[in-house]
Amino acid sequence: PSATDSPASTASATPVGIQEPVATPQATEPTLPPPETPVENLTRTAEPSDTRQAVVAATVPSAASDTPPPMATADSIATAEATAPSSTPTTIATTTPTPTDLPRLFAYLIATPTAFGYVDDGMESDCEPRSDWRSYTVQEGDTLLSVALAADIGLIELREGNCFNPIRGIFPGEELMLPRRPRPAALGAPVFPAEGERFAAVGCESGLASIHAPPAMTELKGIFALIGSAMTPEGGAYRLSLRPAWSDQYADYLEFDSPVEDDVLGLINGEIFGLGLHWLRLTLVDATGEIIDASICEQPLVFAAPEVAPRAQSAS
Repeated sequence: PSATDSPASTASATPVGIQEPVATPQATEPTLPPPETPVENLTRTAEPSDTRQAVVAATVPSAASDTPPPMATADSIATAEATAPSSTPTTIATTTPTPTDLPRLFAYLIATPTAFGYVDDGMESDCEPRSDWRSYTVQEGDTLLSVALAADIGLIELREGNCFNPIRGIFPGEELMLPRRPRPAALGAPVFPAEGERFAAVGCESGLASIHAPPAMTELKGIFALIGSAMTPEGGAYRLSLRPAWSDQYADYLEFDSPVEDDVLGLINGEIFGLGLHWLRLTLVDATGEIIDASICEQPLVFAAPEVAPRAQSAS
């Protein structure tokens, strides 16, 4: 038999089932959207086939031309299939839980002194450090909390005596002003959750004080925003305090007298407290400064060490 008689000679014909939606302009006009509707919405009316959608979308005539669109061919369909975006997700591997099963939130809102050797003294224009206090040189491993404990002074009082803003950390070699000579503080070793060990928030159900983010047991680095609600009473305030897991004493960190509803309660620098598991407590206080028992909300968080960037070498 001759080449023209062979059944294979019909293989070059374009498949009729695929030509049908775009054979002529009239075949696609009934499915065209109004002018103000994006053209890409046209693919929503096509039959459930990625190939057919690609052909229809590619052959819609433009408004500036009345020329009929070209016929779809086997080559053009193969090209559309080859270049179509893959529907297989590419980020599944990044969602694998860590060995300790902690949600991670690495917050680097502001460069912290320990990590980058940068100091923002945070001083107000009308603030002067306490001249009646004595100077102390920060040692390697000191945190603002450990210095406050060693000097037997509150964290807020220490910060205000040195004109620090609430999120300012410290770094070895800088000078602080302290009301008395520090003594070795009884500091515990950082506590990290064991694999699979988790703690839940405590006492946040009253609606008076609640923490919405970050979630309980989130691992944090650097400075992060605490989101929540605090329905402060008339003449009262809300207070943020933290304690390391090795201690049973909370250190007051911030206090504000304005109510907050599902918004930023404050910025917190984990470097001030050191590494490991910490309990962050939100409370409301009345006009006399007494804590309102029904308002206590405690959230477990884990502070991790930031990656240390190399410091610039000074000229000798």
